Amino acid sequence: MHERTDAAERAFCILPFRGLSTDTFGRVVACCENMVPAIPGRNAHVPLDEQVNCEHLKSIRRDMLAGVRAPTCGRCWDSEDQGGYSYRKYWNDKLLGDLSIDDVARQVNPDGTVERYEPLMMEIALGNTCNLRCLMCSSHNSSSWRKEAMELGEITRDEAKALKTIDWYTDRNFHDQFRRLATDLKHISFWGGEPLIIDEHVDLLRICIDVGVSREITLKYASNLTKLAPELLEVWGHFRKVWISVSVDAYGDLNHYIRYPCDWARLEQNIQTLGTWSRQIPLRLNISATFQMLNILRLDELYPWVFNVMKTYGHDRMPYVGWVSAPEFMSCQVAPAPIKKLAFARQMEFIRRYSVASPHSFEAHLAERLKSHLARLVERVDTRWQERQWAAFCAYIDRHDAYRGTRVFDHCPEFADHWVTADSATPEARAT
Repeated sequence: MHERTDAAERAFCILPFRGLSTDTFGRVVACCENMVPAIPGRNAHVPLDEQVNCEHLKSIRRDMLAGVRAPTCGRCWDSEDQGGYSYRKYWNDKLLGDLSIDDVARQVNPDGTVERYEPLMMEIALGNTCNLRCLMCSSHNSSSWRKEAMELGEITRDEAKALKTIDWYTDRNFHDQFRRLATDLKHISFWGGEPLIIDEHVDLLRICIDVGVSREITLKYASNLTKLAPELLEVWGHFRKVWISVSVDAYGDLNHYIRYPCDWARLEQNIQTLGTWSRQIPLRLNISATFQMLNILRLDELYPWVFNVMKTYGHDRMPYVGWVSAPEFMSCQVAPAPIKKLAFARQMEFIRRYSVASPHSFEAHLAERLKSHLARLVERVDTRWQERQWAAFCAYIDRHDAYRGTRVFDHCPEFADHWVTADSATPEARAT
């Protein structure tokens, strides 16, 4: 048994002990906020219950039980230091329940090994199969990106070949491992790729039903919702709860441009279908949007749409807004000062008119999250860094507009006065 200190409470996270998360390649990671692979290289062939006891994860467990903040968990520490509600705190609140840290520590050897790994939650990234080419994404997370990225010289032919099909989750050995690990599960999160176009994800759900644990499990999806199979209504009805986070980055035509080539009419139809389903099964629906260069000037158009659609079905009327930091040139802090000022003013106008249902609701938390992003948007940044990244952003968009036959100024005309080309960029910016 591992001895713990009282300081462990300030550094402890349940996920390295009773969670199991994978990256796109099927490698175990501490969680989706700490994507350092358990074992370097592509190791999907290594059984999951072996990967969880690699040195990387054992080191995290030892640190946490000694009250030391694990170095690779920086996103949570940064959030908490700024007064935020971190991923660590969220899952501790969700999963600890009647368990104490002592209960968890008793299952851990002094070297950090867990002899019998019994996950309460799993986060499964189902490869990179996806039908969209979102401009802030890449071939690692969307198979649809491969051809375009290769032809534009952003990845090599060998890289494109390696990323053609990442389908470790189709292996029957993985399904057998999942069956063994499913007995204590309370939560499963799916993303990809696009999980709702991957048939094998339904196979995993049916394993949960067969094992007899589905009624205890809450499912969560990050989905573009461009496709919705009718059979899912019956399958999801066997589970405790289903939570669908629908990725929408803008209203109408701009969403099509950013999340190319998303069909807006089909998306709205599928959201309406989920709204109807939510009256038949325990299904929760929310909209998740990125906070990034291409939508900051028009997020004020998205928010009212989300408010009205979600109000109809009784779901969160505020989107979950996530700051984009990679690729670096997609960060809103890259925008020229006049763009930032205009974006800030437009979004603050919506916030002034918006009132949450309750100051203690999740909706209120989402509103506070948006305010923190707006505060970050107008922070001062290094001018040289900003100019380099703005030039990189312009070059990237020009390159993909030419390939796709699209035009950024049709959606963001305010960019035109600040746009730089390879000829007009400063020597330093051209060097990036």
